[in-house]
Amino acid sequence: MPGPLFDLICRTAEDGRETAREVYGLSGWVSHHNLDIWGHSELVGYFGQDEDPCSYSMWPMSSGWCMAWKACLWARLRDGEHALGLLKNQLRYTREENISCVGGGIYPNMLCAHPPFQIDGNFGFAAAVAEMLIQSRKGYILLLPAFPDEWKDGKVRGMKAQGDITVDFEWREGRIHRVRLCSSREQKVTLECNGISKTVFLKPDGTEDMIFA
Repeated sequence: MPGPLFDLICRTAEDGRETAREVYGLSGWVSHHNLDIWGHSELVGYFGQDEDPCSYSMWPMSSGWCMAWKACLWARLRDGEHALGLLKNQLRYTREENISCVGGGIYPNMLCAHPPFQIDGNFGFAAAVAEMLIQSRKGYILLLPAFPDEWKDGKVRGMKAQGDITVDFEWREGRIHRVRLCSSREQKVTLECNGISKTVFLKPDGTEDMIFA
């Protein structure tokens, strides 16, 4: 038995490295609950084994943490419309308290209805919104990576990027208008927005203000 099992692990790890890099921005490898004998580790359909990409693992009906998790994944895949659709489902008003794996929503007190209550959904909702607005890795910041059409104008303050960088920004008609970066240490980052990349040199406890036409 160990032989076939180890063979499956090796096949899964090969796909899993791509999944970890593309979906989660991580090294190593990952396997989801839909692991099969062919060694698929990714969200069903994401790398083309299904005609309808993401048709199973990413289906929109769920509740609690699961709905928030899927919204985060759609945001990571830079699909703001799908992510927003899930967030709207999660904001559906409900008073249902019986245990259920379908539906979810939000109670009058703004706590997530799994049901019953599940704090993962509240935290995950905020994480998904953040992932739609900003994504980062060491030395790189991407603004509005999963931007839905409905969020035409807006601004945020105090977003955190990797490297202990605080980011404030404003957008108009779906395009970044103003950005402020504040770093706790000296570092160089690449800022990507409006389809362009800009190298920014940050000083300790200093701010860098930028206006985009």
